[in-house]
Amino acid sequence: MKKILLLTSVFLATFVFFTVSFMPASVAVSVAKPYLPKQLKIGNVSGSVWEGVVTQVIYKDKNQQQVFKNLKWSIQASSLFYANLVADINFGNIREKSELSGKGSIQFGLLSNELILKNTNLRAPINDLLSQANLPLPVNAKGRVTVKIEEYELGEPYCEVLNANITTQQLEVQGLSGWFSIDEIAAKGKCKSGNITFAVNKSNDLGLQLDVVLAAKNKLTASGFVKPSAKMPKDVHDAVKFLGRPDNQGRYAIKL
Repeated sequence: MKKILLLTSVFLATFVFFTVSFMPASVAVSVAKPYLPKQLKIGNVSGSVWEGVVTQVIYKDKNQQQVFKNLKWSIQASSLFYANLVADINFGNIREKSELSGKGSIQFGLLSNELILKNTNLRAPINDLLSQANLPLPVNAKGRVTVKIEEYELGEPYCEVLNANITTQQLEVQGLSGWFSIDEIAAKGKCKSGNITFAVNKSNDLGLQLDVVLAAKNKLTASGFVKPSAKMPKDVHDAVKFLGRPDNQGRYAIKL
């Protein structure tokens, strides 16, 4: 009797494995749709569960919308034997500056719920990011922001490990006198006591030095100062005056 039960279990497990292995990705998505967030819209799906492509994925929440085009994935089947789901993700066109793009490796523990990102690069149009930020003054800008995550591990409230860098590329801002360029602004991302932190310390045209912390319950704080260099146009020097009086070093404080 035990042998029969064992053989039956092996047969069922094998049957399920091969059924899932050869299941078209479109079928899997159709089955999963009722359980997906309503804000998520999925385009045409092709390929298999292990390796496939989605024409686009749209996530819309309130007044914010993110579009991920040509999303590709490749799952390492062997990782499932260790109760992990390891996948390589790729989306967007790196040459198209007006759209989101990125690639990386994602590991998710099926039993531990552990989430790890490695060697992940994300790129976003800076104007899209600014449109979603609650800035005191409207800013029209061109360029791109690149996020390079060497390693990230999910923790409480947000992280256990984080080693990341954020940089701006070909940043241009529109002033009253026209467009002007700003050199690279770079920030270093780390995990401190479960909070995500980013620090801007590298010299830049804006003289921006900033510490940003994302703490529990989505509490975002930022503190630092800005002191535009002499080569920055008058528009920039006039704009920073809205931050208040400068200190004895000519720096304008930033505190959010």
